[in-house]
Amino acid sequence: MDITNELKNIICSLSPYGIKNEDINNKTILTSNLGFESVRIVWLIIEIEKRFNISLSDKILSLSNKLTFKNLVSAVTSLSHGI
Repeated sequence: MDITNELKNIICSLSPYGIKNEDINNKTILTSNLGFESVRIVWLIIEIEKRFNISLSDKILSLSNKLTFKNLVSAVTSLSHGI
């Protein structure tokens, strides 16, 4: 499973603005660049936790206003040892 593409797919499925995979890069900030408000960030985290069978720390939630795609990929990769 390609974590990067899987995360892009999840983000696109929850996007309020019809974001496409190619709209997302490592510097993309989920809130300011993609329009994810705090509730949508929570939905995103729940979906990621279910899909990857991991538990993201509260640190991710605390970063939600400046959470970049690169940070999200790093967090999921570090917790997804067997994927």
